[in-house]
Amino acid sequence: MSSAPLLTALSERRRFRGSPASFSSRPLVVRPVTLPPGCAEAAAKSLRLQVRPAEARGPEDLEKVFANIAHERPEALVVLASYLFQAHRLRIVELAALHRLPATFSDRSFVEAGGLMSYGPDRKAISRQLASYVDRILKGAKPGDLPIEQPTKFEHLSSTSRPRRR
Repeated sequence: MSSAPLLTALSERRRFRGSPASFSSRPLVVRPVTLPPGCAEAAAKSLRLQVRPAEARGPEDLEKVFANIAHERPEALVVLASYLFQAHRLRIVELAALHRLPATFSDRSFVEAGGLMSYGPDRKAISRQLASYVDRILKGAKPGDLPIEQPTKFEHLSSTSRPRRR
């Protein structure tokens, strides 16, 4: 199933610089299977982290996966972008709070749903960039001739209240 997320546990040997919380060991990264193979592993290796995967094929697996994650007792949880995660963000935020996992997400909607914090591309900047592409195409540019651009503006959002537990 292409939309199945992959939950990946990471152990680290050094402190993150510039982070509000310094993780001494075992932060947990949640990544979608749709990332290119080895992408998260390569990033983890550059940060001297070790990767251990666990899989959730659908929303019915989330509770079991979070219970397994909580059993590993990571100091943090990082949830990357996934349509499955986005569709079930309320439940994911609730499970992170229930298992007392400090979590950061790739989209601000998780913080708006009660999550701790998010860091990801600024959606307004992406919309302006998209409008610029549409404008150039409508003026006669060939889509294949336009450069592929990555987001250049990111936003960090932190919750001002404690995560909600229901």
